[in-house]
Amino acid sequence: MPELSLPDGALFYDVAGTGAPALVFIHGYSCSAVDWRMQVPDLAAEATCITLDLRGHGRSTPATSDLTMSSLAADVLALMDGLHIEEAVLVGHSMGTRIALEAALQAPDRVSGLALVDGSKVEAEPGAVRRQISAAIEAVGFDGWSEQNMGDMFLEKLADEDQQRIVERAIALGPKLGLQLYVAMTTWDQSRLGLAADRVKGPISVIQATSVLPGEARVRFSVSEAPNSPWLSIWRERANAEIIAVRDAGHFVMLEQPDHVNQAIRRLIKQI
Repeated sequence: MPELSLPDGALFYDVAGTGAPALVFIHGYSCSAVDWRMQVPDLAAEATCITLDLRGHGRSTPATSDLTMSSLAADVLALMDGLHIEEAVLVGHSMGTRIALEAALQAPDRVSGLALVDGSKVEAEPGAVRRQISAAIEAVGFDGWSEQNMGDMFLEKLADEDQQRIVERAIALGPKLGLQLYVAMTTWDQSRLGLAADRVKGPISVIQATSVLPGEARVRFSVSEAPNSPWLSIWRERANAEIIAVRDAGHFVMLEQPDHVNQAIRRLIKQI
C-alpha cells in the first residue's frame, strides 16, 4: 500500500482500476480502507478506485495534532493532488460522509458527486456529547464503551469476524482520539452540515440502512423501522439528492449488502 507524505506524517492509500471517473472511498470512525473491499474489486473495472486510511487510523500515521472534519477533508484533497486527480466522486461512510461533504465545501469544483453511506446527524451540543461519552468511559472503561457503541451498529447480518475486527479497531483508537473525533463530528454537524447541504450542487446519493433518532441515547434503528431521522430530513428537501433505502442491513451496509451499495454508486456515476 503506497503512502503520501503530509506535514503531519504519512497517509496510506491504494489505487485500483484506471477508468473514469475517479472514486475516492472514505471510511468512518476507527475504521480503515479494508471496509471497502466489497466495492473496489467490483467497481475498478469501470472506474479508478482510491481507498485510504485516514490519519490516526489503519496504517496511516498516528494523529500528532487534533483531528477535525476540516483537517481530514484537507487530507483527502491533498491525496487527490498527489495523485493528480482534478475531480472525483467521493464515497463516504458514517464519519466519512462528513469528511466528503466538507471536502466538497472546501473544493466544490473538484467534487463531481457524493455517495453518502449511512450517515447521521448528531443533534446534541458538542459539550453535552463530550460529557456523555466521558461519563460512559468513566463508568465502563473505554473498551467497554467501544464494545457497546460499535455493537449497537450491528443490526442484521454482519459476519462475526467483521464485528470482532470493528470492535477491536475502535478499542485500538484509544480514549483521547476516540473522544476527540466524536466531539469533532458533533461540532461539524452543528456548524457545517446545513451549509454543506445548501451549497453542494452535484448529484448526491444517500444510501441509508439505519436511522439514528435524536435523544440522549442516540438509538439506532433499521431504516425500515424508522424511515425518518434528522439526517434524512435534510436530504429529502434537496432536489439533487436521492435517498436509497437498503433493507436488512446494519450500519456497515457496504459489507452486508454490497450489491445494493455498488448499484447505487453506479447509478450515481451515470448522473455525472
